Amino acid sequence: MLPINVTLSYYKRPEIRQAMAAQCRGKEVAVKFGDRFGKRPEIVVYDSDILAFAQKKATSYHISEETWSNPMQLSTNLRRQDLNELRVGWDLVLDIDFPVWEATKTITHTLIEQLRKEGLPDEAITVKFSGNKGFHIAVPFEAFPDTYVDVEGEETLMSDLFPEGVKTIVEYLVHQIDGPDNGFALSEKLVSMLGLERLKDVLVVVDADSGKVLPGESVAGHEFVCPACNHRERSDQDYIACARCGTLIRPVFSSSSETIRKRQKVDLAVDTMLVSSRHMYRLVYSLHEKSGLASTPVPLEKVLSFEKAQAGPDDVDVSLPFLSRNVERGSAHALLNNAMRFKPPNAEEKKSFAEIEWVGEAAPEEFFPPPIEKMLGELRDGRKRALFVLTNFLRSVGWSYEMIEARLREWNDAQPDPLRETEIEGHLRYHKQRGQLVLPPNFDNDMYYKDIGVLVHDELSSRVKNPVQYVRLRIKQQGRQ
Repeated sequence: MLPINVTLSYYKRPEIRQAMAAQCRGKEVAVKFGDRFGKRPEIVVYDSDILAFAQKKATSYHISEETWSNPMQLSTNLRRQDLNELRVGWDLVLDIDFPVWEATKTITHTLIEQLRKEGLPDEAITVKFSGNKGFHIAVPFEAFPDTYVDVEGEETLMSDLFPEGVKTIVEYLVHQIDGPDNGFALSEKLVSMLGLERLKDVLVVVDADSGKVLPGESVAGHEFVCPACNHRERSDQDYIACARCGTLIRPVFSSSSETIRKRQKVDLAVDTMLVSSRHMYRLVYSLHEKSGLASTPVPLEKVLSFEKAQAGPDDVDVSLPFLSRNVERGSAHALLNNAMRFKPPNAEEKKSFAEIEWVGEAAPEEFFPPPIEKMLGELRDGRKRALFVLTNFLRSVGWSYEMIEARLREWNDAQPDPLRETEIEGHLRYHKQRGQLVLPPNFDNDMYYKDIGVLVHDELSSRVKNPVQYVRLRIKQQGRQ
């Protein structure tokens, strides 16, 4: 935990406090005290509020992506309609948190270049170091038009596009910088920069034509054609060096399928968890508890050369902008239209609520399948993915949101590196607001089970596809007995 003499000395600086308070207008604020957050909702009206919290041992400050008419009216009991009435805007904030620092900078730089290609002027694009491992790229709400008109002529208030529309924008941008339309150029670049060994934990298998992730698939048995010398060969490897000239090449098609060409790409770790109602991100110039560094703005042209040491508390330059609102209204119009007409490759038709609705009492934990039991234990990696699986699973087996929240908090508290409280709250809130019952991923989805080390089976779970199917059969067996 940061010593109070360090935080107090930093937040006493008037230029720091003033710059932070200016970003908090209309925003819900969450104040962190070491390893815990204070009450919510909270607001910062004056720069003296920053100092007042610091004097109470506040270490960092976090704000919502959304802008509200009155943040203090927010509560966990509000319906989606109530939130829409309170929300007057939102900012597009891209959260890049890749496990390799050099790759994080490359991904951030590439996203900035894509925003430029979408027609955004530089003054509408700002970026800041997160304070620890990543970056936040921001486009202010003022850059978007007042309303969105779809292809059928239906008009939607821009403020009501949060969170689904904003999440689509994020998915569109990621697809544009590393998808089939550009030959997965960014993945190729990262593999060339870092090598396969350093990236092996963040590779996913996709359909080379659509970019759709193919869970549980591998690219073994592909044919390789060298682009430099046209040499052909087959291999079970994901990438190979050409036997003739040494060029690094990727597979061109799979022998296991007549219709799907498979290849591996890098999971860029652009976090869409941030795009959920009342989810928070670190306020600009705020300190970070673990690193002791400040979340400081970075000039667009210096992202690739930026080093973390430049974000020391004594090096903060408040003259650098972040989320400047002095932008041309509608300058992000092309980005909005392109994104809203984009269909994410992994979008699937959801089953109706009636098809998967749980009837009867909530299933007790004694009927849970082994992978879910193991997931409910201590995890070293994959906690965000586990949060997604557990929420959908528990809801699908009849648990109420109150039961789910209590169990997830108990689970999170037992983790060696717990998720932030705002992540738990934001995820549950978004799940409630969607109002959809969605089954958890099947057991063969490696990303959610095998990759985080929880894929263990008993005789029954090895025969069924989905955790909910397992519970139904266990209860049915119990009834027969």
